[in-house]
Amino acid sequence: MKFLSIIFLALLYISSFAQDKTSEWSDLLKTNVQKESKKLIEQNLDLTKAQAKIFWPIYDEYDAALLEITNERLKNISDYMVNYKSLDNTKAEQLLRTALELDQRKLNVQNEYYDKLIAVLPSTIVGKFFQLDQYIELLIQLQRSENIPLIQINN
Repeated sequence: MKFLSIIFLALLYISSFAQDKTSEWSDLLKTNVQKESKKLIEQNLDLTKAQAKIFWPIYDEYDAALLEITNERLKNISDYMVNYKSLDNTKAEQLLRTALELDQRKLNVQNEYYDKLIAVLPSTIVGKFFQLDQYIELLIQLQRSENIPLIQINN
């Protein structure tokens, strides 16, 4: 049931973004979803007080580490949105390379924080946290996909 509340709340917040301008959407995405993500994780992770005392400072570091990557990803998306109608091969390659580098950096952060969490918490909790984190990320990606047009190929 808690998982359904995650999906409902995330979709509610994300669907409201679709009505905003791109820059406003980006700002809301960064603030509201990040704030709500923490609440959703807290509601669904079922930590003991001792585990919470260990988990939340590490989570806050993790979230801060990902914020820089998120900001760069939104910048890259914005750059694409400005250029997608007149995208040439050079610009497309640059945008794609940046997107792939950001994906790798995110994966590196996840691996780093996996190591930190697994050293101090049971693997079931660490696994559930990364599941929740992935569900939230998938919902964000779904919303992005609905608002970002495909590359136009000019032959």
